[in-house]
Amino acid sequence: MSMLWLGLMAGLTAGSILAWLIGPPIGSSFVIAFGLALGLSMAVTAASHSWIDIDTEVSPASALSGDRRHTILTLLQLGCAVSVFASFISGPVYGVVVGLATGLMWALTSAWGQWLVLIRLWLPLRGRLPWRTFAFLSDARDRGVLRQVGAVYQFRHARLQHYLSGADRA
Repeated sequence: MSMLWLGLMAGLTAGSILAWLIGPPIGSSFVIAFGLALGLSMAVTAASHSWIDIDTEVSPASALSGDRRHTILTLLQLGCAVSVFASFISGPVYGVVVGLATGLMWALTSAWGQWLVLIRLWLPLRGRLPWRTFAFLSDARDRGVLRQVGAVYQFRHARLQHYLSGADRA
């Protein structure tokens, strides 16, 4: 089954569930329109995403860059679909706010969103990680502390891995 049909079926299902939950004021034409919009959005997102294989990816930066592109595309599509639906129910201002909030909450579940919040903001603000994280990791790789295997950094020494895992302290 193609991604387009899968997305359209999922969108129509979601639209039907929402119409059943909210009731008759919505109408069947809205269910079909919302289902098609959401389904098309889901289909485009699924078709545009190429799953990241950490073994064949060239570098952590390129893997993160691919996830960033996919996250932003999905954020825009999901935010627009939810915004249209919420605007229809409660007005345009509410729709935009709900669409943005939904898109941002979804973005935080992606690898890039977590990287942005934790690695680029939270840990450097707390002094737990340098601001220039990729430069730090690259330097650690050049000094032999880390090795790069595809899109992943690993500690080179087994004793260091064992010590940092906390197996002795448990």
